[in-house]
Amino acid sequence: MVATIRCARFGGRATLLGETEIVISPVREAANRRALLFEPGQVANATTREAAELAGLTISATASREELLHCLETDRPDLIIVSGADQGEPDPLLDEIEAARRTEKMPVLFVADEAPRPAGNHANFDWLSPGANLSVMFLAIRALLRRERPWVLEEVRAGGTLELDEASFRLSDGNRTAPLNKVDLSILGPFFDAPGHVFDRAMLQRLAYGPRQWKEGSRLIDGGVCKTRRLLKRHLGHDPIQTVRGVGYHLVS
Repeated sequence: MVATIRCARFGGRATLLGETEIVISPVREAANRRALLFEPGQVANATTREAAELAGLTISATASREELLHCLETDRPDLIIVSGADQGEPDPLLDEIEAARRTEKMPVLFVADEAPRPAGNHANFDWLSPGANLSVMFLAIRALLRRERPWVLEEVRAGGTLELDEASFRLSDGNRTAPLNKVDLSILGPFFDAPGHVFDRAMLQRLAYGPRQWKEGSRLIDGGVCKTRRLLKRHLGHDPIQTVRGVGYHLVS
């Protein structure tokens, strides 16, 4: 799957992704991963559906909050996508989802013109503009699952001699293996979702850490990448993450 883009909407902020083609690597291994699509009063963006399917998710659609909460209890999905909901006022939807699931956090992706204003304090959601292209939607869905439910990512992702086993938190190169924590996994995962792509710092930080309100010029991602690089060099004998001066990072596989 190849998507050619120059500038994409990730949330409400334009994120430069470069002027060359972005090649995304769809999930190919069959697995029973499910997404509930909540589309109150409108048909969901076709790009949202396609991105979810490329991320390895089977979609079931719901049209009312009552149906959504009922399906959440009975179908046990791995992701909820809320398409086109009005986010003008604080909304208790995330509280209701959490109460329905009870025992675990449920990742929720909002696809709407405005960022959600949840009634409670939630970190397990993300937000995209409906104008986000296929590549950005795919990357956001994969990143949200990786941050919140990495154990459902059963496919081993390969890049050259490197193999990323997300469900087992391991990166291997030949007979050498590096154990990963969730931050390491969240930093490395996008490189396998878009092989060969150079991620700028803002984009990689957004994918790895979620949609927090970052201070201008935040370099959190640089500290995270530095720790991951030390870990990989210690266990693999080399560092496959390459710095691209003035841009961001690239994985050399």
